[in-house]
This record gives sequence, structure tokens and C-alpha cells, in this order.
Amino acid sequence: MIFLAAPMLAAAITYAPARHHHTKKRHHAAGLYNGARPAKDPGIIQERALRRRTVRLARIVYFERREAQLIAFLTKTRTETLLFTDPAVVDAGGGIAVGPTTISIDFLGSAVVRARVRNGSAATATMLLTVTLRAADGGTARASTVLPALRPGQTRPVELTSPQAIAPTSAIWSAQRL
Repeated sequence: MIFLAAPMLAAAITYAPARHHHTKKRHHAAGLYNGARPAKDPGIIQERALRRRTVRLARIVYFERREAQLIAFLTKTRTETLLFTDPAVVDAGGGIAVGPTTISIDFLGSAVVRARVRNGSAATATMLLTVTLRAADGGTARASTVLPALRPGQTRPVELTSPQAIAPTSAIWSAQRL
């Protein structure tokens, strides 16, 4: 009898109509970081903005650290050759004093100019600082940088790199307030 029941049971299971088993979707509560729904709570909006700013600042710190490591590496490997040091402090105009200045050549042949800039005026200055380098063969090169918000009496170090391969013998500074 078992031999007769087994094939009938197998046929019944095989040919039975399929039952659809519907699984319910899980609905998550609208959380702090659920991007599907816009946050209407000012606290959530403020926290998201703060998190974005924090991430941006962390990236800036990371890149500044990498830049410092690269400069330290280049210094240790002695890839620059000192050309000359000018101890004079030069008036660049508008109460801005630049100096002393050190000029060296990097491994690509470009001039690297390092100097200290001081705001001698009574007002905070944002300025475009330009150095014109002159070589013995008559060639010239210019390099510029923007110095933001230099307070009265404040001194800041500046480093500029010439885009051209040049071996300068002198540097002429100029400053323009922005």
C-alpha cells in the first residue's frame, strides 16, 4: 500500500497550485540619516550642515598635513639649491614691508622665493603680492599670491614658485590691495 500512496503524494505535491507567499516590506522609522524623506526639523538640518562642515575641515587638515609632509620630504632630500639671501626689508607699497628674502632653485630649475610679509598700515589688508625675478642674462619671471586678511602689525611667511626655469640675481616686490 505504501507503494501506491507514495507516487500519489508526490503527484499531489507536484501539481498543487502554487501559493504566493507575500513578505511585507520593512518600514524603517524616519531616522536622522534617512535620505528618502527631507528633514523638516531645524535641529536635523543644523546637525547635517555641521557634519558637512566638519568633514570639509577634516579634509582641509588632511591636505595641509600632506603638504607639510611633502615639504619636509623635499627639504630632507635636498632638492633645492640656495642661490642667495637678501636680508633687506623692502617697502612694497601701501604700508607693506617684505623681507628678508631667500631665493633657491628646485630640482626642476624653477626659482622658489621665500620671504616674510608685514602689514605696517593701520588697517587689515587683503593684497596681491607679486615678485619680479631678474636673471643675469636679462630674463625675467613673475610670481604672485594673494594674502588674505593681514591684520595691522601682523607678519606672515610667504612662499612663491616661479613657473619658469630661471636663475635670478634680484627680486623686486610689489603689493596691490584688493
